[in-house]
Amino acid sequence: MTEYDQEAQFLERIQRGEKISDPGEMPSGFKDAVSELLTIQAKCEFHGGNNELFYCARLAQTYEDREWITHTGFEEIGHARILVEGSLHTLGIVPVFKSDPRHEQKILRIFQRYDLFETWPDVRMFAYLMDGAAGQQLSEFKQGPYLPWTRDIERIEEEEAGHTKEGELGIREWAERPDGLAELQSSLDKW
Repeated sequence: MTEYDQEAQFLERIQRGEKISDPGEMPSGFKDAVSELLTIQAKCEFHGGNNELFYCARLAQTYEDREWITHTGFEEIGHARILVEGSLHTLGIVPVFKSDPRHEQKILRIFQRYDLFETWPDVRMFAYLMDGAAGQQLSEFKQGPYLPWTRDIERIEEEEAGHTKEGELGIREWAERPDGLAELQSSLDKW
């Protein structure tokens, strides 16, 4: 069977809604694309969590804020672990995480910009916008044909929705402060 025939058969299977568990059944181009996408996601989860622990927590205004952001940071790092031990493992991929995200390849640039966290509204706005976007993205990918990734997403998406909700609640609380709306607008403009 030619590579073209294999790709055509694979496309027919996924168009019928079939989920694929065995990477050996994937055409090489599809496997490479999924591997790269999952590596990017794992690195974003890992470095996003580190940013929350090392750069955002210092900006917390209350004990509850610090508790929330550190809990969120550990959950994000846990999402990377889910991917590494789940769908990436199934693909035979072991990503290498660098200690400084500025030196990472295959990562969304926003996760390299921990220097943008200057105020607590920056943190809450980021949580609302970024985790909201991540939730939308995961919802789309969940419909995809790679079953191990679908299973990983099912484990991650509830926590991501919680991060978005906490970001929104923090934004609403901050908006009630005398200069809150102006500070939030500045954070929104930044992200």
